[in-house]
Amino acid sequence: MVFALILLFLLGLISAQIKSPSGRSLLGSIIFSAFSPIQVASANIVEGIKDRWQAYIDLRNLYQENQVLKQKIVDLQYKLLTFNEFKLDNERLRLRLGFIKKLPVPNLFAEVIALDSSSFSRTIIINKGSQQGLKLNMPVICPQGVVGKVIRISLWAAQVQLIIDGNSALAAMDQRSRVRGVVVGLGKHYCHLKYVDVLQDVAVGDTIITSGEDGIFPKGLMIGKIVSSRQKGSLLKEISLIPVANFQKLEEVLILLKKEEALPFSSQGK
Repeated sequence: MVFALILLFLLGLISAQIKSPSGRSLLGSIIFSAFSPIQVASANIVEGIKDRWQAYIDLRNLYQENQVLKQKIVDLQYKLLTFNEFKLDNERLRLRLGFIKKLPVPNLFAEVIALDSSSFSRTIIINKGSQQGLKLNMPVICPQGVVGKVIRISLWAAQVQLIIDGNSALAAMDQRSRVRGVVVGLGKHYCHLKYVDVLQDVAVGDTIITSGEDGIFPKGLMIGKIVSSRQKGSLLKEISLIPVANFQKLEEVLILLKKEEALPFSSQGK
């Protein structure tokens, strides 16, 4: 082994002295030829690593930019929803103010805070109570028409029986023909106009309003539209109507604090 090492050393010295045709040392040429592929491969590996690292950095930056853009989209969507809600609130406020100006009756604004819909009962809870002057059987309305009446009161809240409640009943009449009857709830989305004689002039599409004869609701409030009318037995008609108030979307109501003889919403006929 020592001899071999000495021999290699001597060969190296000799090769260093021998010149190649290009004028360079033979040893240098041999070493260059031996190690240049390794250098090229190493350079390619380094370049590949650099390219991959740069691609990773670019991808990372792209991901961060994407996250920022996604957050901006979420923020814009939230602002759009907020703007739309403000717009709807403004429209409701303008409608309510315009409606209140028409009311000759002292009234109190309230918000709906709960909805109770069982199989037959239909009630809502509002955020006004005896501390604000509410009393039992006070009429509750919205800009579209009749909502119901107050049936239970606490200090700061009240329960309102909707006109579609199965136990609800109010005196009513046909706005066109002035035919009178009683609107009762069905516990669903409809009401019946009862006690109307088969000979009376009542037609599909007629508007039903309060007659004021029950001592609770003022005369002239909109109740609903007749959607069907047929003979029930030989004496009475079976009349169905759909309320003008949308109870599923009800958010705000007005409580009438004092009963008047008539309201100016439906002035057809006397």
